[in-house]
Amino acid sequence: MAEFEVPDSLENYFSDKKIATAVDDLVEKLDGDNMIECDWTEARNYNQALLFAAQVRADLIELLFRIWENTFGTCSPETLGEAYFLSESATPAYLWEERTVEVSYYRDSSPDDGGRSEALLVILSDAQICLWVFRFENEEQFAGLGGAQGVEGWQLETEERGSYLSNIPVKIVDMIADPDAIITRFRDDAKRMIEALSAN
Repeated sequence: MAEFEVPDSLENYFSDKKIATAVDDLVEKLDGDNMIECDWTEARNYNQALLFAAQVRADLIELLFRIWENTFGTCSPETLGEAYFLSESATPAYLWEERTVEVSYYRDSSPDDGGRSEALLVILSDAQICLWVFRFENEEQFAGLGGAQGVEGWQLETEERGSYLSNIPVKIVDMIADPDAIITRFRDDAKRMIEALSAN
């Protein structure tokens, strides 16, 4: 398998607070029509800065997709049921804001009918990246996780709708420093989890 690489734009974004702050501010302006008050040179520089911000956003989104593909995606997730990817949750603005990609798998029904499903996510939160697993009884309610709760490398988390599982988070700067080691660990975590979910 080819080495897993993290783009330089993300290394700069996550290692330099000034760059991160500037990019965060500029990404909000990518879809806008209003231009700052400026002269010729400033306008040119501003548009170059917007281009860099757009590149960081695209690289971050692509990184999340690639992490999902190189972890859950390599572990036969189709054994969990029919795959469903919600395209409305894949706009650049949504993915930048939420910093997560998700695919759901429906066991006993189709996505249109609702019913029991497992959602497999990659999420970046508080400068840490991790895998999450939700099991839904229906669109509103979490279901019990059964034997998946005891899977090595995973911890039980709770929110108002119920419990879900998270593997041990990794700082994004550590992933940038050694992406292959992190992807290998995450892939192993995903494999154990999908096996456990498939069994119950």
